[in-house]
Amino acid sequence: MGLTAASRTFFGQVPFIIFCALVGIYALPDSRGGAEGEPSDEDLPSASRLRDIDFAGIITFSATILLFLLLLRETGMKAEDQVLQICALSLGLLISSLTFITTELFWARKPIIPVPLLLKELGLYCLVHLLLNSGRTALVINIIPYFIRVEGISNFLSSVMYIQVAAGVSVGGVIAGVIIKRMGRYKTMAVLSLIVTILSFLLIFITWRDGCGSWESSILFLVGFAPGILFSALFIGMSQSSPEDCISSCIGTFYLSQQLGVISGSACGSALIQNLFMRNLSSQLENNPHWKDIPNILNDVEFSRTLPQAEQNIIRSSYLASFQYIPLFAAVTTSAALPIFLLLKGKKIE
Repeated sequence: MGLTAASRTFFGQVPFIIFCALVGIYALPDSRGGAEGEPSDEDLPSASRLRDIDFAGIITFSATILLFLLLLRETGMKAEDQVLQICALSLGLLISSLTFITTELFWARKPIIPVPLLLKELGLYCLVHLLLNSGRTALVINIIPYFIRVEGISNFLSSVMYIQVAAGVSVGGVIAGVIIKRMGRYKTMAVLSLIVTILSFLLIFITWRDGCGSWESSILFLVGFAPGILFSALFIGMSQSSPEDCISSCIGTFYLSQQLGVISGSACGSALIQNLFMRNLSSQLENNPHWKDIPNILNDVEFSRTLPQAEQNIIRSSYLASFQYIPLFAAVTTSAALPIFLLLKGKKIE
């Protein structure tokens, strides 16, 4: 999945997000049990309820996300005339971000993102979530291309390898829920799972240098299992440290950090491996008749199968040399989250 594909995936989720938002607004009951005698939202005039909606925040936030995606797209392109566009988008992103923060702090009655709380524990939880998802996504999106280019297996079997990650996340989440329910604590388990996550990335970095055997592919289960535990623990910790009167905004902000991590990880992982892969191919295929096929090799994971065996070996070794930096990137970003999480205070769950 390249940067453009990641962007298409993101925009493709917009209709489902709108649908879920409409269901949440009109179908779900209001869970806020106001004190007796206090008017509920349904008792307020429509004009008053409309004034409570943070339209300015929604518009500026949407503009910020759009500019961020466009900036990621431009930085991933190789055209020489992209400097001006990148500078303009960077300036626009800065202005839009500052406008959004100012709106949330001084204008919005009910801000969509609790900016003051981001300066407290909520901000640390969001930062950990962002770093974890950024590194993990950078690796995960390159798993299927790795097995196709390096091991030469089909798309179907490569997808089966990815199922280990998805299964690990599910199993880890269930186990974390059982442990937290019985013990009432989550921080020690979260720290251990964070360390296991880092070790799993380092294992891939060490063992996948010359290819991946059957037992080495089982590391992918750990890539899903440990973060699955960590996701549950982070959510519990975030919800325990957030004020009850704005818990819905805190949860939304928490999962927003996850999506930003996924977007950043997709962009960084794709850009990193594509740039390194292109450089390696350019040097290895210099003065080779198939040098002109480099764009096709980069854009089509199965194109190398149409080339002679000698060129296939060059492509395989070039991709292996490029891929080794991806688990290293994942390990570094996840390691950066460890000291931040250690600063957070674990709370006993009653």
